Amino acid sequence: MSKRAYHLVEEKYLGEYIAKTFPNARKVFYQVPVSAKPWQLAGNREDVNARWFWRFGPRIDAVVVNNGHLFLIEAETKRPVIGLSELEVYAKEYVNSLALRPYIDLPLRVQLVSPVFDEHVAKIMAERGWEYVIFFPDWIREHLRRWGVIE
Repeated sequence: MSKRAYHLVEEKYLGEYIAKTFPNARKVFYQVPVSAKPWQLAGNREDVNARWFWRFGPRIDAVVVNNGHLFLIEAETKRPVIGLSELEVYAKEYVNSLALRPYIDLPLRVQLVSPVFDEHVAKIMAERGWEYVIFFPDWIREHLRRWGVIE
C-alpha cells in the first residue's frame, strides 16, 4: 500500500497571502503561541504535561505588524468555520503572548483568510467587525478538488 502524499498547503497559502497583502510589513510572526505559558496551562493536570501545551496549545497562524495595526490572521483552506472558532479564542488570548507584548497597544485587526466562502461565517465575522478575506490563488484549486471541496 502506498503512502499518501503530505502536502504543505496552508503554510504555502498563508505565506503567499502575506507576501502579496503586506509586502512592506514591519514584522511578521508565524505560529505564535497566544495563551499563557505552557506550564501555567498544565497547572496540576495529570492527563497532559506542559510539553503537550507547548506543542498543541493555541497558536495563531500569523501575526503581522503593519501600518500601525496588529493583524491576527488565521488561514483555513477547507472549512472557514474552523478558522472562525479559533479566532474567537485568539482574539481574547493574544494579549498573553510574550512575543506580541511590544505590539499589544496597537489597534487590533482580525482576519480569516480562506479560498472558500461561507455565508454564516461571513455574517459572524461582520458582526464582530473582523475581516473575512477570500484569497484564491490558481494553484489552490487542485487542493480543493483533492479534498472534495469543489468539483
